[in-house]
Amino acid sequence: MLKKNIPNYLVILRILLIPLIISAFFISNLLAFILFATAAITDFFDGYLARKWDATSDYGAMIDQVSDKLLVVSIILTLLYLGRVELVPCLLIIFREIFVSGLREHLGKKQIDVPVTQLTKIKTALQMLALAILIIAPIIGTTLLSIGQVLFWISAILTFYTGIEYVAKSYKHLK
Repeated sequence: MLKKNIPNYLVILRILLIPLIISAFFISNLLAFILFATAAITDFFDGYLARKWDATSDYGAMIDQVSDKLLVVSIILTLLYLGRVELVPCLLIIFREIFVSGLREHLGKKQIDVPVTQLTKIKTALQMLALAILIIAPIIGTTLLSIGQVLFWISAILTFYTGIEYVAKSYKHLK
């Protein structure tokens, strides 16, 4: 029984890491990076283990989505505050995440599931990579910061596109 709860414990750990990551930004970028990398890794393992151990649940799926959004939005807002990212890509990502979450909630009430696409998984991986680079960049140098910013813009455009794709797939259920 404990084994089947491990994926949910990983999700809860991810949520608990968020205030530590944000605090770490003001202590050490390396510490913030390590904590963020840990949180990002739990994002992979909670889903992998839930599927492998047949431990998926509605609660697990819901809390996983919430934790992903909390992590990404919290880090984006912190990076925006620190001047490492521009406002427009932040707004694109945050708008899409909130809108799609609301859309999923609405469709869920109608018992309609729109599955996550492979492109959405790529979007999430690219977001996590860009955020990790932007966290560690001040230690390594301005070239890495520039690379992180470009990847962040690409992830923002991809995030917005997958949001449009999600709305298009859901449109027939919204009438």
